[in-house]
Amino acid sequence: LMVSQGVPMLLAGDELLRTQRGNNNAWCQDNELGWLNWESTPERREMLRFVQGVIALRRRHPSLMRRGFLTGRPQSRLHHSLPDIQWFGPKGGAPSWGDPAALALAFLLAAVEEGEPHLFCAINMRPDGEEPFLLPEVGEGGRWRWALDTNSSEIPPDRPPEDAGSILSIPSRSIAVMEWVEE
Repeated sequence: LMVSQGVPMLLAGDELLRTQRGNNNAWCQDNELGWLNWESTPERREMLRFVQGVIALRRRHPSLMRRGFLTGRPQSRLHHSLPDIQWFGPKGGAPSWGDPAALALAFLLAAVEEGEPHLFCAINMRPDGEEPFLLPEVGEGGRWRWALDTNSSEIPPDRPPEDAGSILSIPSRSIAVMEWVEE
């Protein structure tokens, strides 16, 4: 996975679990290190489905394709007054920006188009151990629906919606993305 102008990009074969064993300059290798293996295995098919699901999630959310920088200021042109982004620690409230041992972070990304759900992303960077995250309140009459869990190959994961104010336990080295769905 590469990042170009702040946008993650897949390299050929990433979607099929290709690895260059850490070699970022494999173009000059005329061996298995630089070759693409097109063999279809259950693990590769699962990864390909996951990558396709992530691409579909991104296409559904214009808020993930912004052209400008996030500011943390409210967006007045939409039906809501949420800031474009809000940062949270796992227990809600402001994250521990100055704590080098803080290994959990979450953010709420506000919708940019009518009908688009807001997104909540919880990131647990701990090498071991779950991290409980508080789901923020966004408004009345809605729930958080699972959109992505990096511990599940299903997109979206087959899980029931969660209420605002409930706690999500996110496994180590995982990311969960939730969509706010008004009922």
